[in-house]
Amino acid sequence: MLAAFLLLFGAVLWLTHQISVQSQRKELVSGGESLGETVRLRLKGNADYLLLLAQQRGDGTLDARSFQERASQYVRFHPEMINITWVDADFVIRGVAPLAENRQIMGLKLTLPEPKRVSDLAMRTRQPVYTRPFEAIQGKPSFEVWVPVYRGDTFLGLFGGVYSCERILKELVSQEQGRQYQISLIGAGALLAELSSRGEADEGLVHRVEVTPGDSGVTLRLKKYRQGGQDWRLLVLELSCLALVLAMSLAMWNLKREVAARKRTEDALRASQAGLVRQKMLLDNIIEGTTDAVFAKDTAGRYLIVNHEVARMYNRPAEEIIGRDDTHFLPADEVQLQMEADRDLIAQPGTRTREESLTTIDGRRIFLATKGPINDEQGTVIGLFGISRDITEQRRLEEQLRQSLKMESIGRLAGGVAHDFNNKLTIILGYAELSRLAAPEGSKLWHNLNGIITAAGHSREITAQLLAFSRQQAISPRPLNLNHALADTRRMLPRLIGEDIVLTFDLADDLWQVTLDSTQLDQIVMNLAVNARDAMPAGGRLTISTANTAVDRIYCNNHLDAKPGDYVRLTFSDTGHGIEREQLKHIFEPFYTTKEIGKGTGLGLATIYGIVTQNNGFINVYSEPDYGSVFSIFLPRLEILPDPEVREHPASLSGSGTVLLVEDDETVRGMTVMMLEELGYAVRVASNPDEAIRICGDQAVPVDIVLSDVIMPEMNGKDMIDRIKIFRPGIKVLYMSGYSFEVFSNKGVMGADMSFIQKPFDMAMLHRMISETIDT
Repeated sequence: MLAAFLLLFGAVLWLTHQISVQSQRKELVSGGESLGETVRLRLKGNADYLLLLAQQRGDGTLDARSFQERASQYVRFHPEMINITWVDADFVIRGVAPLAENRQIMGLKLTLPEPKRVSDLAMRTRQPVYTRPFEAIQGKPSFEVWVPVYRGDTFLGLFGGVYSCERILKELVSQEQGRQYQISLIGAGALLAELSSRGEADEGLVHRVEVTPGDSGVTLRLKKYRQGGQDWRLLVLELSCLALVLAMSLAMWNLKREVAARKRTEDALRASQAGLVRQKMLLDNIIEGTTDAVFAKDTAGRYLIVNHEVARMYNRPAEEIIGRDDTHFLPADEVQLQMEADRDLIAQPGTRTREESLTTIDGRRIFLATKGPINDEQGTVIGLFGISRDITEQRRLEEQLRQSLKMESIGRLAGGVAHDFNNKLTIILGYAELSRLAAPEGSKLWHNLNGIITAAGHSREITAQLLAFSRQQAISPRPLNLNHALADTRRMLPRLIGEDIVLTFDLADDLWQVTLDSTQLDQIVMNLAVNARDAMPAGGRLTISTANTAVDRIYCNNHLDAKPGDYVRLTFSDTGHGIEREQLKHIFEPFYTTKEIGKGTGLGLATIYGIVTQNNGFINVYSEPDYGSVFSIFLPRLEILPDPEVREHPASLSGSGTVLLVEDDETVRGMTVMMLEELGYAVRVASNPDEAIRICGDQAVPVDIVLSDVIMPEMNGKDMIDRIKIFRPGIKVLYMSGYSFEVFSNKGVMGADMSFIQKPFDMAMLHRMISETIDT
């Protein structure tokens, strides 16, 4: 019986020992896999960060300074890394962070066999690759991960993360794990680093976990420490107390249940810890990866968390910002506004978004800030978080767009006013000329009529400026070399601007040609020269220069009126009193002037704006008060040079032939008939397009030329002529209008086969245009 009991007792003791060993083995495997997963996650997070740097380096948004600041900060928060290295396409080390501890490797080429092999492999595969363990220059066992950087198909270099095997264990192994296991990193059969806190390890309880991918061969090894004799005697004592098999079985059952519960608890704890590690790494990557400023404050306004963008904005390391409030970084007036907004949010919790204006290292900037409360477990507000995005450039572009739309609206209004006024001027000028022909030359009436004609001519110049601003001026653009066109100006301008202003020309060689009406060029030059003269009452320097230039999309992103392409740039630079920033917003508006009453109409720059935009160009103005102004006009390059035809016409005012006049305005119609008859033409009259079509449909009625208004009710002049040409295909046509942009080619530019006379016109102009059209 005793023998049986001893045998049973021995069997139970052996079974208990086996259960204990098995439990320790499972615990060892579980602990090893959990620790291995922690190491792998940390390595993957670091590799993901290198991929982010590679992406930003590839698209050009990461410069050397940003790399040094961000990578150095990242290494500080990830002590397992020795450094982050930037290697160029020739495998030469061009950057390392942090720099202070690793300056000795700058400029070295990757010559060690293992880094050289892996960097070549990473370049070919375009994937991150880990090295096998080797002894680094710093003298410690290490391994590296290399991430290639490409821009399209162009290899730019690699980012390398250098790991210390010793630091990996110190950083990622908990105290509890260190007490339970002897933990080592091994590679290629060699010991790389080891944490050993007590006693002798049990060689029978060993578990290995691969922590680097591929054939890099870095393995985590865990060995269970041997249990002391006191623990063994306690177990024997406990088992010896089981006098009865039933009691012993009950104790074994309780032990098994306790071990299972403990295992479940430890598994849950390890899973929770691994989840927290993953969440923290993900959050860190998001916060540091964004270009927005991310921060958290306590209820006193002191910073608790800041990302790299906040550090850049304040030009301080993150360590200097954390623990301080805004009084250390912002002007007093901005601090007051920030503190009031933060107190209001804490008093009345809720996420809010608003615009804020802050002074940073980049100057005065506008931010779209989203802030919200941070609560503890009881729901009490213990601080606030904030995400701020710099929208300064967005607001500036929106202001440019609003200004462009305003100028377009003013232009349409100015064009409409000029068109109606031109119709009235046509009547005034026409009847005045007809009346002057009937008045005795030199009489009082003749002189009075001359005064009316002169005043009407001045009014015509004003409406021409309004039409130029509104891009509705009828023009005849021709191929033009600005250098040649400025030759006459070079002789005339000194008399215009005065002797106390030094005029210099800086004209580029081999200047491209542009398409421009030479009269419009004269308007541009005269207006800008006069403005420069008025800005330098005490004398100064005016420089006129030309240059070929190419405008790219980056420039166009900041100048809404610009389009990519080749341009000829005409620049006027003066040393006058300059223009205030607030005035710059309005200088192209018609009738806006800062000159004294009687010294300016406010149409000069408006006219230039209209001319340049009508010719598909744009203007850039830069001015500094008390230093001067620079007006740069960009005109598109002419690619194909047409062969212009020049005709000379006699100055005779005697005409012949039959003119069909189509005009819906009775007063203008009657006046024009009198002018035509006075010039010697036979005149047939139509008050609307249908009547003109009926007249032309009768082939027995002679018509040498149709003089037609453009804008008429029911049908415009161009559509009417299209119908007339069905049965009179070769008929000559001269259009007349206050403006012509609705029916003719883009922005009022006349086509080569169209003749046009601008209202108001005099008899000489009318006769010349009819003669030219008939001769064409």
